Amino acid sequence: MEQSHSIRLIVCREINRNECPWLERTYFPGELVYKYNGPTYGCVARSALAVTELENKIFFFQVPKDSVIAF
Repeated sequence: MEQSHSIRLIVCREINRNECPWLERTYFPGELVYKYNGPTYGCVARSALAVTELENKIFFFQVPKDSVIAF
């Protein structure tokens, strides 16, 4: 099921695989990601947010809360 009205977030610092080894690539300041609003089944840390690369995308990944800001 697709989610609606995703909150846009802007990456405010580099997020790389040294810090987050589950990422497929490095994210750089200025890139947009979208807050994921669907079920995460408890797999996202309290210090992180579930996000997607594309708005309303079901596949999500987590990034540190201090690495993104609302846009």
